[in-house]
Amino acid sequence: MKKTLKLFAILGLGILLCQNTFAQDKKIKDGTGVGDRCMEIVQDDPNGNEVRLSTVLPKNEYVLVDFWASWCGPCMREMPYLLAAKAKYGEKGFEIFGVSLDFRKEAWTETIDKYELDWIHVSDLEYWQNKAAVKFGVRSIPTNYLVDKNGVIVDKNLRGTALMDKLATLLD
Repeated sequence: MKKTLKLFAILGLGILLCQNTFAQDKKIKDGTGVGDRCMEIVQDDPNGNEVRLSTVLPKNEYVLVDFWASWCGPCMREMPYLLAAKAKYGEKGFEIFGVSLDFRKEAWTETIDKYELDWIHVSDLEYWQNKAAVKFGVRSIPTNYLVDKNGVIVDKNLRGTALMDKLATLLD
């Protein structure tokens, strides 16, 4: 009886250690670095519909998760590059998942319409307290992450022509 209890205790400890190892492994893999698994983003689109990044990723070869805002000058200077990348590579499996740090819905939606930003847009309209931005540790915008269909971050902070150059190596 004592041997059986000892065996169960040892087995139980082994299972706990394995579970803890898997939990630590998951923590290491989810993050914001190149090679990490991109964390989930769940926010509403301009129509109030919930959108999940995890449902967008498998439908595309690559998704650019772009943190931006209508009031951000550098963000607006990046828009021509994003529009060009979407126009050239959209049919080849490239999508943009824009996370806005706006706090006024009208400013956000007017900018989308004005510049004809034809990609996925989400926001919680919480400004710098945007839950996704906080989770990703965003401290300045624009900030972006290029994520493959498996959810792995392949590059980040691709600005100007760097985005087009990277997409050329991946999709041409």
